[in-house]
Amino acid sequence: MPTLMTSSDLQAITRPLACPLTPGLSVPALPDHETLDIFRTRHAELIGAGVPYWAVSWPGGQALARFLLDRPDMVADRRVIDLGCGSGLIAAAAMRAGAASVLAVDHDPNALVAAEETARTNGVTVETALDDLETLAPEPGAVICAGDLWYEPITARRATATLTRLAAGATLVLFADPGRPGRPRLGIVELACYRVPVREEFERAGEVETRVFKLADRDILAATPGSIC
Repeated sequence: MPTLMTSSDLQAITRPLACPLTPGLSVPALPDHETLDIFRTRHAELIGAGVPYWAVSWPGGQALARFLLDRPDMVADRRVIDLGCGSGLIAAAAMRAGAASVLAVDHDPNALVAAEETARTNGVTVETALDDLETLAPEPGAVICAGDLWYEPITARRATATLTRLAAGATLVLFADPGRPGRPRLGIVELACYRVPVREEFERAGEVETRVFKLADRDILAATPGSIC
């Protein structure tokens, strides 16, 4: 279990970053010219041995945050759950887009500290909860948002299974990903596509095409098996 930072710790070791796709929102991020490995080594006593994925603005998170700001009707006056929230960019964007409330969920407690700082910095309020993919229960009428949960095989399988389960409960599920293996391929509806500048530490190119999808509910899947993108 990673060491739990305080908000002051977080502010001391990160810098505010306005993400390329969401210049009106900032997140706590790695200092300039510092890699994730260097950052983790330098601050191991504060953040623990786990990889601090919350310190990077991933392309799927940026794309889905941009989509919510462009399409506030998707979340307006609704409960939103940001699954695997990382820095909390999607959570903050959902509140800016008019969500009734937002719950930021992550298995890393330090990500929840980052999500709370992101919300505070951007003048919104979000709830946070320590949770994993298997135990998340759908809330009737909620919008589930997920970005970049397919970065390694085990997590990818768990993420796909969880989102499929949630969609089957008639919950609206939105996700974004730059085309990694393991993301849902059947029963999805593409909603938007963005070119996202990213750190070359994580992607082979400095800019990746990142798509936002809706995961179809069970009624659509039953009616049109395999026919949706």
